[in-house]
Amino acid sequence: MKKTLFLLLLSLELTAQPDIGTGLIARFSFDGDVRDGTGNQNHGRPSAISFVNDRFGNRNSAVYFNGLKSFIELPASPLFNFSAKSSFSISLWISPDPGNDWPAQALIVKAPYHTDFTLSQWNYGIYLLNYKAMSGFAYTHLLNSNSTLSSRDCWFHIVVIYQNGIWKMFINGVEESAAGKYRQSIGQDNTSRLVLGKKGASAGDWYKGKMDEVRIYNRPLKPDEIKVLAEKPCPPNNCASRIPARFSFSITECMTVSYKPLAKKNKQVQQIRWDFGDGSSSTLWKPVHRYKRPGSYKVTAVITSKPDCMDTFTRIITCKPAKADFTYTEMGQPGKLAFRAERNGQSYDWDFGDGIKYPQEAIAVHQYKESGSYTTSLVTTTASGCRDTLQKTIQVLLPEKILIEQAAEPAPESTGNPSSPTLEYRRKDIIKKIEVVQDSVQVLLYDNGIIDGDSITLLLDEQVLLTHRLLTSNPLRLMIPVSHDKECHELTMYAENLGSIPPNTAYMVILDGAVKYEIYISSSKKSNGVVLFTRDPGNRPFD
Repeated sequence: MKKTLFLLLLSLELTAQPDIGTGLIARFSFDGDVRDGTGNQNHGRPSAISFVNDRFGNRNSAVYFNGLKSFIELPASPLFNFSAKSSFSISLWISPDPGNDWPAQALIVKAPYHTDFTLSQWNYGIYLLNYKAMSGFAYTHLLNSNSTLSSRDCWFHIVVIYQNGIWKMFINGVEESAAGKYRQSIGQDNTSRLVLGKKGASAGDWYKGKMDEVRIYNRPLKPDEIKVLAEKPCPPNNCASRIPARFSFSITECMTVSYKPLAKKNKQVQQIRWDFGDGSSSTLWKPVHRYKRPGSYKVTAVITSKPDCMDTFTRIITCKPAKADFTYTEMGQPGKLAFRAERNGQSYDWDFGDGIKYPQEAIAVHQYKESGSYTTSLVTTTASGCRDTLQKTIQVLLPEKILIEQAAEPAPESTGNPSSPTLEYRRKDIIKKIEVVQDSVQVLLYDNGIIDGDSITLLLDEQVLLTHRLLTSNPLRLMIPVSHDKECHELTMYAENLGSIPPNTAYMVILDGAVKYEIYISSSKKSNGVVLFTRDPGNRPFD
């Protein structure tokens, strides 16, 4: 009778035990190999791994990943093609090495291949991010543990569960994170592979540390089942007072960067490690690093403080080179130019090539007084001390002084051109109104000091006098009749182009007998420069 009662009680106890074998589609105990223990033939393909003691001290009963090229790739089994309508659980034990420079470590991740692993949208899996467990899909970090999984001696147990859009994470048998309801599809991609130790089929986010007893289920595990799987974990370190790794920086001498942690160094600090993003590193508390070339660099600081608590902080540092460039425009008076620097620096220094220099301004106006070839240079300096120089050669051809005697040279009397070009309508800008004595005046037109290919059409009272004529240092000469019978004559300059230095600007000399007028006239694609002529009524001929 006692024996029967004992067997009955034993049977009831065994029946009450959680069934951690139901729904198991892959299991890796790593007892000297990477074979699937479920019979589903999902055997792993190892690369550069080694076998080490497990958490109980059993030899060759766990695997070690070196953080450089170690991984175990699982076959492309349809059993691993979970979707948004699926249910699954992933369970594993890890003992990560402290001090990994890269903040993201893929523990078990299904992701497609991409040449840039950071752009591979992972389907699902489990990560370490700054030594905290993280899970989700694509670029979405849905689950994030509170515990920091960093210890030189401890093993930690992680379980991630997905069911009908609800995600949950358990650390050492205790629920630490939950998210939902997320209806986005878990990604499907033919190139995706489920891999231990790196980001799926892409080469990146390498894990450094030990791993054991990986289990994959096609159902959600129950809390009591998770407690069985998570028996005898190490208690996590109390890292509530860990030292934060945030830092500031300053750039001097163009590409020399000084880094400074925001926290004060104290006895709790075990180590600080810097990754400057160009392959260089340092363990100094306040390092100074000089980059060899301009660019953007991902700089990471990792502070390890007692007891083996780590904090990681990453930011982008940009060493921006100086880039000198400038434009210049004519200001009306021959040889007078306005220079404008491209605003990508902090200070600008001009040298106009004629002995005149102009410091510290982005815009400068300069008057060349003599004809000649001038090399104008601009030195741009950024706030961080980067410098760049640009030179441009400017040909200055100032109009010669017009002597009154030169007006006696024959000039053609202008009449309308029967083959007038088609001109578009533009606004009229009245430059000057002149009252003349003579019944005709001589007009001379020059380019305005800088020969840049200005081409014009000239009209008198809307009749073409000349067309397709380039302005140069040699004047265009023509005689303009000014009649008493017309209240006002309009001399219009129409810009056919803007030359290489807009706008289209001319230096005009008008000779009314012994009287000379000097006018700076300009035209653009929107307006025409116009000079008005009227006769002095005191010189009207006798009736």
